[in-house]
Amino acid sequence: MNESPSLRWVRPTPSAPLAPRASVRTQITLEALLAGRHAVGEREYVDVVDLFCGCGGFSEGARRAGHRVVLGVDSDATALAVHCANHPQAAHRQLELPHGELAALLPREGTRYHCHASPPCTKLSVGGGTNRSAPDRRTGMVLVAWFLDLVATLPCTSWSMEQVVQEDVLDELRERRRARPDRYDFEVVLMSQYGVPQDRKRVIAGTPWLISRLRDRAEPLLVRRVIDALPKPPPGSVGIKGRRTTVGREQCKSWAKAFQLPKNVIPREMRMKRGGLRRPAPTVIAGAPHRWCDAGGNTTRCLTIPEHAILQTFGSAYRLSCPYGEALRLVGNAIPPLFVEHLLAGYRVPEWVSERV
Repeated sequence: MNESPSLRWVRPTPSAPLAPRASVRTQITLEALLAGRHAVGEREYVDVVDLFCGCGGFSEGARRAGHRVVLGVDSDATALAVHCANHPQAAHRQLELPHGELAALLPREGTRYHCHASPPCTKLSVGGGTNRSAPDRRTGMVLVAWFLDLVATLPCTSWSMEQVVQEDVLDELRERRRARPDRYDFEVVLMSQYGVPQDRKRVIAGTPWLISRLRDRAEPLLVRRVIDALPKPPPGSVGIKGRRTTVGREQCKSWAKAFQLPKNVIPREMRMKRGGLRRPAPTVIAGAPHRWCDAGGNTTRCLTIPEHAILQTFGSAYRLSCPYGEALRLVGNAIPPLFVEHLLAGYRVPEWVSERV
């Protein structure tokens, strides 16, 4: 039987060595980068207003990006105290938003500033348990709609909002983007694509040119793993799991509809994150700590607050001077500072916007 020509192995011929043009390419690349930077202008820095600031996730990311946090507002005294300890240069007000005093606290007209808000998502999140009825969802949307109305009238240079990926929120944002494409835009983001070592999924709304640049900064192939963020797991630990126990039938009767599906009632050993230490961790949440687990899914120990803070990209040095449960709640509710760095990195207002500001 004759051998097919397509199956014959042919020794590859060595390619000719490339000419030594690396230095030339480097020079051309540098010249192109400098020309591009000159075309778009120098990087700009703005003041930052953080509404529903919590313990300071957005403020910390803005500070790392070089911006100045001037105001933090929250109704939670514990969260505001932590924010004040880490951002003492900012003004702090404990207010239940919306509040009539807010207008007097905002920067003066003519000041370039960025306004951010992370309205409470307890009434909207799937993890909210029984808070999934229509009245609760409408209550949760009140603050979202209030902030979206507010930024339509504020003279801020740019704005942003973080919220859970929920249909009521997405429908509201779609309607506003359709009516005011010059003011509203949004994107559903996987924060693992922005260097955050966890499977956190959120909708980010904001100024259209800011959201457009955010889309360009996603890096799907540069996902950080648990082992990258926490290189020294406890002995015998092969992964991180989220919730403490398997969701039982009685719990499903009173919990959210999402937990009533049979596929969510799974054995303990399957609740460990697939991929173990070599994938992002489960989403850090406020209600329950993450746990190191062995190959059988058994708990090795709970993660410490510094470990939770590292997964949320605060870093272990961020001051969280409050009890374990309170610190876990504050860290779990925060937006990861590293993601905020990507959002505000290379902040430059387009020329067509600058002419109107």
